[in-house]
Amino acid sequence: MNNKNRILSFMTFLIFSFVIFSSACYIAVHTDHVCSGENCSVCVELAECSHVLHTVNAGAAGVIKLMLLLITVAALIKAVIRVYSEHDTLVSLKVELLS
Repeated sequence: MNNKNRILSFMTFLIFSFVIFSSACYIAVHTDHVCSGENCSVCVELAECSHVLHTVNAGAAGVIKLMLLLITVAALIKAVIRVYSEHDTLVSLKVELLS
């Protein structure tokens, strides 16, 4: 079950990444198009791509901020644990005991 969850989450990541990337590319390529009038299909698609990007970014902004905060806290905790868990022993110092 764990492997299925990994595959499913990776596929979801790929789909969202593809949608965001393709929407951004479509907007970048068709920004300077010649508008044909009121019912311009390119303008409709540009509006839809813009809406998708704003919707995904609005939802993802909070998640990204939370993830960055959690990663920062985890890195700080790991650094503190590493500093306080280093003990100098005779074995770690490779001291030869000749008695």
